[in-house]
Amino acid sequence: MRKCFVHVGTHKTGTTSIQMVLSGCAERLQEAGLLYPNTGRVSEPYAHHNIAWEVGAANFFRRENGGIEDLLKEIDSCEHNIILSSEDLSSLIGTPRFNKFIKTLQEHGLQVCVIVYLRNQIGYIRSLYLQGIRNGRTGPFGGFLARALEAKPLPELGINFLDYRDMLNRLKVLKDVDLIVRSYDDAQRGSLISDFLSILGLTASSSMRIRIFIRTPNCRSPNRSRCTSRADSGGRPHGASESSSSSSLLRWRATPSISSCRRKEESSKNFSGPTNMFSTDTAYLNSGACEPHD
Repeated sequence: MRKCFVHVGTHKTGTTSIQMVLSGCAERLQEAGLLYPNTGRVSEPYAHHNIAWEVGAANFFRRENGGIEDLLKEIDSCEHNIILSSEDLSSLIGTPRFNKFIKTLQEHGLQVCVIVYLRNQIGYIRSLYLQGIRNGRTGPFGGFLARALEAKPLPELGINFLDYRDMLNRLKVLKDVDLIVRSYDDAQRGSLISDFLSILGLTASSSMRIRIFIRTPNCRSPNRSRCTSRADSGGRPHGASESSSSSSLLRWRATPSISSCRRKEESSKNFSGPTNMFSTDTAYLNSGACEPHD
């Protein structure tokens, strides 16, 4: 039976970094027997947010970007294992619409495996609040924190995902669904990308190298308009942002269970930006001068 890996985030756990790699390496992933569908991908396009928006009946959903029906047709057109990724699915966990979506995937002959990364709640609430400020919310942190501690729904997510026990209990009740739970903090100390690839059955070789140059509007650097981020040898991006300029060089090796071939990809994508980029070294980026790529 084919597998369908459903990566649901959560928010602020490096999801965009993971999605950028999956999107940029989609062709090579297919050679390794893994399909990262084009259907429903938006935001550059990296992630399957349009699918999540249809699942949740959100106003953001646009039929022209591909919906669930189109996704199933693309899935049926090949014999590969499937990877879906959208952190917006995390706010739907436990809802009838989310459960129906999982059931629909199962009815198409897929063994569903839900992947969820969890971040320590202190770092999570801070990052979530700062993201709210960037999005124009001006409420005091005290009220935001109080709602979180009282386990009340957070307006940013609809439900309170600081209560990890509740979230995981909602996932555990799904019938015939595999659940993989990872620590974002542990993965980030090593390589988040390598950790995610290992779930898919891929092993990063010692020569693996991913360079991502990204504009970060919120970079706390001498030149706030631009920040250049460089991934480490394990593939962990630093200081990235969704609306950004990027170029990447990726070398990876699939495990024998998927492919015995070595793959190599050199690709670049150019996005417009109003200012010049400048280079910073990895030590500077690791020092906290730039926000992590959430």
